[in-house]
Amino acid sequence: MGMYDKLTSSVICGGEMKAITIRYLTKLIARMDDDINKEIFMYDILMTVIFPPTANSSEDSSLSTITMVMKRLAPMAESDDNPKDRDWTVFIGCLLLVAVLMSVYSSQGSSNMTSVIQSSLALEVAVKPMQFASKRQSAKPDTSLVLIKTHKTGGTTVASILNRFGFKHRLSFLFNMRDYKHGHFRMASLGKQKGQNFLPPLCVSLGDYKHYRGNYDMMTAHLRFLPNLQDLHKYMKADARYISILREPSAQWESAFSFFGAARSMNISAVRRGSTNKANIAVFLSDPELYWGKPKGGHAKFYTRNGQMFDFTSDKSIHTNKNTVSDIIERLDKALDLVLITEHFDESLVLLKTLMNWGFADILYVKKNERAKHSNLSEEQQNKIREWNSADVSLYEHFNRTLWEKISTLGEKFQTDLATFKHLLDDHYRACVIGSEAKARKGQRMLRIAHKTGNKSAKCKRLVSENYETTRLIMKRQKNRLGCPVSWKKTLSG
Repeated sequence: MGMYDKLTSSVICGGEMKAITIRYLTKLIARMDDDINKEIFMYDILMTVIFPPTANSSEDSSLSTITMVMKRLAPMAESDDNPKDRDWTVFIGCLLLVAVLMSVYSSQGSSNMTSVIQSSLALEVAVKPMQFASKRQSAKPDTSLVLIKTHKTGGTTVASILNRFGFKHRLSFLFNMRDYKHGHFRMASLGKQKGQNFLPPLCVSLGDYKHYRGNYDMMTAHLRFLPNLQDLHKYMKADARYISILREPSAQWESAFSFFGAARSMNISAVRRGSTNKANIAVFLSDPELYWGKPKGGHAKFYTRNGQMFDFTSDKSIHTNKNTVSDIIERLDKALDLVLITEHFDESLVLLKTLMNWGFADILYVKKNERAKHSNLSEEQQNKIREWNSADVSLYEHFNRTLWEKISTLGEKFQTDLATFKHLLDDHYRACVIGSEAKARKGQRMLRIAHKTGNKSAKCKRLVSENYETTRLIMKRQKNRLGCPVSWKKTLSG
């Protein structure tokens, strides 16, 4: 017996209205392409109808139950992602409300019906978001976005969200084909890159360089921002938004120092890349100028002093000139539409959702590229690191402040969206049965947190997959023009 038959047979004895509600709920679930939301509805919403209020139930608990269900339906009713599903949700919400109220009526008697109806006014808060949802016009999600991916800030997690969205919507990514695994440009200059290094936009032939420009929707690779800003404008679509992410400087520095094996490059010790050793950090902090001066270049040098600012500018005076730092921050404030903050990651993603007109499902995530071990720095060490990275401190403080200024302008709606998002994250972790383990990648010794799922659905597998896996799929599709007509001769932007 299928799920539909089981659900229907279990409630037939409870009344025709409930059976009708179950049928429509099941149809709504069948329409959804999100396997996880199907399971959430099965467990959290349908069960409410299967076990309705009884004569032994208190009136308050009955109303509490239906209020919970309506709140769970409300995000879908407000969503513009799929107008048909939104309209179905409004209809189902009304049916569900009627079904439960009828159940209360049948179990408690008609004498209490007036009381039930009066008490049902308490549902206004839960039902209100649905009232005119079906009349709202659908807002198309924005699809052109550039992520300036900074190092050791949670940038890989953000990139995984954007890459998943872009792959789903068949968007064109600006990637470096010479980095076949990640697509990074790193410290390269876009203006000096040869055409064959660029991944062609989707459905554009390799070598058709005149159609490369102005036809990329997204960029999520490492690239120094301000030195390449003019060239980014040439390659990206005209309506592209620009975002980045920053992390509290002492935490970001500790991560970079360990991840890039700085102690080995600075002749402090022979530890391998990714090793976490508080003693090595103490040695470095005893004379930062001495040890930082030993490497001639490379990530171990570039990202152990104002490494976040380094990702935005090529100006070497950021370490000593406060006026230069202030000027760069002012330029970044004008050029970036949003800067996410690692320590307020969920809040940042809700702002991103608002900026891009995306849905909650588009910003779901699990952390990527996270080290299994971290150094527990003392307060004294954190202060020394902040002093050594003064430009990063100024950068972080400015954009942390602007983040909260943006949040304050959204009022109560932001807090409602944030609560909904956190609830959905919990739902997906539970439905996907997400677990984690410390594991080294093939050919590497560094232990990172690897996520796994006990759910075989495509949605769960995509959620826990590594970002480089999605990047490879994107690069393969664009390079081989997968899904494009054989006779494709479309002229794109000129």
